[in-house]
Amino acid sequence: MKKYTWIGIAYICLFVLLAFTLKSTAENIKMNRQGMTKEVNGRESVVKDKMKEVVIKGNISKDLSPFMYKTQADRYLLNMCYGNLTDTEDSESICKSITSSYDKERNITRYKITLKDNIMTSSGSAITADDVIFNYYVRCDLDYDGCGDAGSVPIIGLKQYHYGVSDASAVDKKIHKMIKKPDKKFQEQIRQNVIKKALEKQYLWVCSLYKNKKYNYITDKYSKSRDLFVYFFAYNTGYRAKGKDIDKVIDDISKQYSYKYKKLEKVTGESYGSKVKKLALSRIQSSKKFKCDVASIRGIQKYDDNTVCIDVKGKYSQKTLEKLCDIYIVPLDKWGDTGLYNGYTSFGFKRGDAGSVINKQNVSGDETGKYYKPDFNGHDDKTSSGLYNLSPIIYNLP
Repeated sequence: MKKYTWIGIAYICLFVLLAFTLKSTAENIKMNRQGMTKEVNGRESVVKDKMKEVVIKGNISKDLSPFMYKTQADRYLLNMCYGNLTDTEDSESICKSITSSYDKERNITRYKITLKDNIMTSSGSAITADDVIFNYYVRCDLDYDGCGDAGSVPIIGLKQYHYGVSDASAVDKKIHKMIKKPDKKFQEQIRQNVIKKALEKQYLWVCSLYKNKKYNYITDKYSKSRDLFVYFFAYNTGYRAKGKDIDKVIDDISKQYSYKYKKLEKVTGESYGSKVKKLALSRIQSSKKFKCDVASIRGIQKYDDNTVCIDVKGKYSQKTLEKLCDIYIVPLDKWGDTGLYNGYTSFGFKRGDAGSVINKQNVSGDETGKYYKPDFNGHDDKTSSGLYNLSPIIYNLP
């Protein structure tokens, strides 16, 4: 009898131990899903009871992306989500080193950018020199109208790449002649593509004035935005917008300026010369006689899988380095087209069409920083008041 009693007690103890073990295992699995310290894709995720939430106070732009940002809050958010080539207050650079060497004879400085080992995106793809080159070509494309100054740096061969020919001076002469004495077709192109688009942008600014009380002195006087727009931008002071929609008003006022963009510059305080120059270049390149003989930027070279060299005219400059390296690195496989990349003549998108890259929306799994972004485009009521919630990367273990 005692024998059976002890056997029964042993089974009970075994059952309790098994139940405790299963409970402990379940809790561990739950914790694993929330985040455990483990090296995954070259990153370390820290054990947390729940996902961390970061609240960003400030104005977040609705068109926010690694290529488009306006406010300090935009930059703070992007610094956490995307790797930068330079250190910021909110994130570390993804570079292992950036060195420079000056060639006095050629008056060229070479900036050598080496990435850290095992840099990964949140979806698990490796970031290599090819991704860096893709990012530079996007920002150096003639069609790029996003943020950052990398494309303004005098990189060797950049002008020839823009023009598509080795003899850039000959194209410069054609552009100068075309702008100085534009024919009727080019005059209309300037009006439609420069003057009118600039006025459309200014109309959005006029509409924003009604949301700011400090402009009540003028918005109370002009209760309709089209009339306030006419007040600011009509070159002909006798123009009246009564009975016309805003599209008609903008078109009418653009005709008042015609192709004379410098008159509009005096009104808006902005410069449109570079846009007119690009328009002239585009017209030259569309000619049947034009032959493109430059397929790449000579000053941007892949040194190895982790290193890119950029040759720039002139001596080393801290400002030049900042312009080159203050860029968010996004993966080619998410933002570009890998089928259009060979690193020699094609760089992840059609030349002259950087807009196809920077205008992409709802790109996911592309983060190269320490945090996931929730959704840059789907703002709710809370975000419109200046609060933006951001959760860190939590790796779920198998």
